[in-house]
Amino acid sequence: MKKRFLILSVTLWGTLQANAQEHGPLSVSAAGYVGANGTRSPGSSFQLKADYHINRFSIGSGITYFSAGIEREGGVFLPPNNSFNTYLEAYTFRHLMLPLTFSYHAPMGKIFEFIPSVGLGASYTAKARYSTQSSDSSFFNRDFSDWEFERNFRKVNLWGITALNFACNVNEQLALLAAIEGQGMITNAYKPGAEAYRGRQASLYFGLGLRYWF
Repeated sequence: MKKRFLILSVTLWGTLQANAQEHGPLSVSAAGYVGANGTRSPGSSFQLKADYHINRFSIGSGITYFSAGIEREGGVFLPPNNSFNTYLEAYTFRHLMLPLTFSYHAPMGKIFEFIPSVGLGASYTAKARYSTQSSDSSFFNRDFSDWEFERNFRKVNLWGITALNFACNVNEQLALLAAIEGQGMITNAYKPGAEAYRGRQASLYFGLGLRYWF
């Protein structure tokens, strides 16, 4: 059994090595992510991206849909006994972002690559939600109305992007991707006078995807 497994592993390795050949300068990738969005609820993200490659460098852009938010604790005295009740507030925002990233492709043998990336992104906020949970376990959440959002938040914001990607080239056109990507808001999403919602949004995601070469 061990001998068969060893033969199969060597055969698969040899196939991947033989298929890791030269390809064109343009690649398209798609990836799905889960992770932390700045609140205690897990977040999700999806990215579709195209990269143009020059030697070991590439420049890429596309579209990313992700969530990010802020969370904070508070408290209030409640009648009739003037008891102190604590609560947790979370503000979660859904963004559509156009990223511009610069990457370096470091080969690890013939089929693997380590790809660190940095960049900037411009986002449009598609949805915002407020939720709160008190110490007595009562829970409440709602979406911000258009009027509330326009009064307190900016629709367009600037982000910094960092990512660590790992690629396994299955053949000369297809690669499997594993990635860690973080986004941090650079601009202030909150309009003057909206101090009640102030805070920097950030997210950290882990994902899997595919890359196709042309």
